[in-house]
Amino acid sequence: MLSQLDGRGIRVVELGGESGRASALKMTYAAMTKGTAALRTALLVAAHRLGVYDTLCDEFQKSQPAAFSQMQNSIRRLPTVAHRWIGEMEEIASTFEVVGVTPNFHRGAADMFRLVELADLARNEDLEDLILRDAIAALAALDDRRRST
Repeated sequence: MLSQLDGRGIRVVELGGESGRASALKMTYAAMTKGTAALRTALLVAAHRLGVYDTLCDEFQKSQPAAFSQMQNSIRRLPTVAHRWIGEMEEIASTFEVVGVTPNFHRGAADMFRLVELADLARNEDLEDLILRDAIAALAALDDRRRST
């Protein structure tokens, strides 16, 4: 039935009749795509706190310009999606844990999306501002919120 829609603005992937396969595919695919966005955010915030942000950005621009461009694009989008991705990262962590894979990567990704949600990153244009202006203050707020729960 759905296969009739394939190629008409929708890509249909046949996964067989076994229940849960579509969810499994969604979890593992998002683990990479959205998890990478969280990793990029984390490394830029860490680089800033370590005093090597500009040097790191220069290195990425020279040695991995395509990756740096992807980093810029994904980070600019985060303020509009982070609130939705927190639960998804937690669901991925649970899924991974059930199959014996560490859930910690995606628990950390959920934390980074909480950071983005707490920060008012959407108002900033520049990548450096986008990542850093409010992110450091949001880290402190996240730490305070954890301690109070």
